[in-house]
Amino acid sequence: MASALAGKYEYKSHEKIVEFYKSWNLPDNLIEKLTPKPGTKREISVDGNKITLDGGQPLILDTEVDENINNYPVKSTAKMEGNTLIVHSKSVKHEGGLLIRSYNVNENLLTITLTTNKVGLEAKIFFTRI
Repeated sequence: MASALAGKYEYKSHEKIVEFYKSWNLPDNLIEKLTPKPGTKREISVDGNKITLDGGQPLILDTEVDENINNYPVKSTAKMEGNTLIVHSKSVKHEGGLLIRSYNVNENLLTITLTTNKVGLEAKIFFTRI
């Protein structure tokens, strides 16, 4: 249920996030910018079938929407599986590129899991509800 995701969260820790970004050949300065640090906050808002992450472009469940991830255009489709939001984001610039983000809340812990169809690496970012 999407409403379980709604709330404000603060960064706790991460696993393999730097390695994940490096596998995409991102420059070090962008990796530094994208890697969460202590004090980083996230907010998830839910309004019916619309889910907004950090005040960005609303994702509409089961509908493809245009989204920008760090100024990179993608077409994203979101769906709920229990208490987990799964977002498939297809690259607009590079055919075949797919980023999969899953947002799962278990009690007061938000786990964001990042995977892609091109790299056999999974990264996780953990936030606690505040």
